[in-house]
Amino acid sequence: MRRALQDTKENLTEFVQQGDYCLLLIGTADNDVPWVLKIQEQLASETPGTLYFSFPDDFVTKESYALEIANRLSLLLALENEQRGADGRDALEPFPDSMLAEKTAPKQRLLVAFKHMIEWLTDPSEQRVVMTVMPLTEPPPAYYQFMSEFAIHHGVREAWMDNGRIIARDERATHVTSLSLYDAQADGMLAFDVNFSTDAMAASMAQDAVDPSLPLAERMQNYLQLAMIDMSYKRYDESIQKYVVLYEYYARMEAPLMQALCILGVGDCLRLAGQSATALEKYQQGLALGLNAKSPVPVAAPPLADGSPNPNPGLHPSAPPILLNLLLAAGETSMTLGRYADSESYYDSASRMAARCMNPFAAADALERQGEAALARGDHGAALGAWTNADNVAKSCKYYDRRESVLTRQKQLHEGAHMYPKAAEAQREIELVRYLREHPEMDAQAAHAAGATPEAPSPGGAPA
Repeated sequence: MRRALQDTKENLTEFVQQGDYCLLLIGTADNDVPWVLKIQEQLASETPGTLYFSFPDDFVTKESYALEIANRLSLLLALENEQRGADGRDALEPFPDSMLAEKTAPKQRLLVAFKHMIEWLTDPSEQRVVMTVMPLTEPPPAYYQFMSEFAIHHGVREAWMDNGRIIARDERATHVTSLSLYDAQADGMLAFDVNFSTDAMAASMAQDAVDPSLPLAERMQNYLQLAMIDMSYKRYDESIQKYVVLYEYYARMEAPLMQALCILGVGDCLRLAGQSATALEKYQQGLALGLNAKSPVPVAAPPLADGSPNPNPGLHPSAPPILLNLLLAAGETSMTLGRYADSESYYDSASRMAARCMNPFAAADALERQGEAALARGDHGAALGAWTNADNVAKSCKYYDRRESVLTRQKQLHEGAHMYPKAAEAQREIELVRYLREHPEMDAQAAHAAGATPEAPSPGGAPA
């Protein structure tokens, strides 16, 4: 992965800086384009004198495509001049009217833009104007034909080509644009392929994992990602083997939290393979490692309820996210095994750990599952309490899907107990949540004032 990203960055950098070629065709699939755009964003931050412009919109016709690019450039210029005015700097000259004129040809629109922006460069010998016009979705043949117009044809080099650069898509499987330009004996064009698919990235990480020139820690990070990829492809045995190697490495490095992460991976593989009891043992081992990890800077744990000092050491500051995932996995596995009291306890601890991670979404999820475990062991009061807490947490972060889910559970519980007024109250809250989800600009108080919650019918058909 690192190698593929670095190669792409180096190719883009070389293309921008060289002076002979003005068109770069990158063979891509749809999932590759965001990676290229992200790398260009990084280059833009590293070379502030060069002007970069990205246009990832879909291509329909070259006329509409070029006009939309011109409109986007005009908008960006207006925003830039607004900022310059606020900073007390001189405004940049507006684009010529011909760029947006109705009769201007598509290619000419972009050439007018290039010519104008090149005048903004303070050091034309080193700086460039780069337009990356790569639709995020596979474009039609007309797109490739339009991009071909920006190569050098019949040996005629146009003035914009000295400092202007265009980066465009090519079809990775057929190389339709580059091959057609070669056949037409066009010049001024470079081409290369990128492949950021999961398989390609896994192959790159596999190379990095055994590359002796890389630091051992970096190689192990690649190995960890490969273990996760194996698990996602249901290659559980291969994944476990990698996690074992990683566990032993992190044991030598005295990194107990990373050991706990490896045990979490082993447990997940076993759980997904149907070995729930063994998986639960692994999660418990991981929890023990995470809880006992020593902080690099010792921090005293909060005092006990009676105010006396807590004899237990404080958690490692990096432990909560790993412990949260272990607790959630242990809760889910305990539910599968029918150990409902254990599951309830794990989910209760998970909600508290999520609070330490400042993750209210995970806390609400854990509280809902805690209520399910309580209901499964027959404690309706505990279930209702957990779901009420889940609703309160979800309300604090506008987590409407979770609110609707736990309110529905509360309503069903009340209906089962023939507590119809309470069920109707829950139904009104459900209607409010649905309204707020469809109208995110409103808060709950305004929605109530607007009468967003219709009266819920009672079992007899009268308003509750």
